[in-house]
Amino acid sequence: MRRDELSLNLKINFSALTFSEKDFQEFAEKEIKKAVPSGFEYKPEETEIQFTFKNINREGVATFDAYFKASLFPVLDLEAIKRNLAGKYPEIGKSYLGSFPQADSYEAEIYPRFPGKLATFPRVTKNIKIEIKKK
Repeated sequence: MRRDELSLNLKINFSALTFSEKDFQEFAEKEIKKAVPSGFEYKPEETEIQFTFKNINREGVATFDAYFKASLFPVLDLEAIKRNLAGKYPEIGKSYLGSFPQADSYEAEIYPRFPGKLATFPRVTKNIKIEIKKK
C-alpha cells in the first residue's frame, strides 16, 4: 500500500485599510472650520459624520464617500442684545430682534403679561433670557 504525501508551502501577502475614526473626525472638523462664514460659529458636538467605503484600486488608492452635516450658530453679543431689549415695548423689541441677518426666526415671550403700556421687556438685564436654537 502506497501512502500519498502532500506538502504545501504557502506565503500570503495582504494589506488592510484602517483608519482612526477620531483622526477622520478631526480632519473633517478642520475642513468644516475653514468653510464657516464670518458671523457664525461651528459646534463640533452638533456635527454628523458618515463614512462609506467604496473600493480600492490596483495602486492601493481607496475611494470612499464622506457626509458631513454641521450646525452653525450665529455669533451674537447676548449681553448687548439684553441691554438693547431692557425696558422696551414688545413691538420695538421684536423689530430689533428681526434686524439680525444671522437669525432665521425669533420668538419673544414676556412674563408676567401686563396690559397695555405696562407690557415691556424686563428693565433688569439678568431677567432677560436668550436661547439660540437650531431648527
